[in-house]
Amino acid sequence: MTRGGCRRKLLEVNQWKEKTVPRMLVMTESADQVPVEVMLNEHLAAGDLASDHFAAQLVERIAWALTDAEQVEHRPVDQRGSPDT
Repeated sequence: MTRGGCRRKLLEVNQWKEKTVPRMLVMTESADQVPVEVMLNEHLAAGDLASDHFAAQLVERIAWALTDAEQVEHRPVDQRGSPDT
């Protein structure tokens, strides 16, 4: 993917802002301009964090997404975008 492709992905993310929906994204990032992969894309509201249970589950999902992103970033470029086997 070219830098233009990454910008296009960011434009799609910016379109969500038009709906005024707070979102948390965990995405891969690469200096060699391979496609960006979204590992976590979650709607959040400040009030959600009032629940200890919700907050603990959110932290767990973030940890999983970060682990997945690290695994993707360590895959050979030609295998990115395909699931781990």
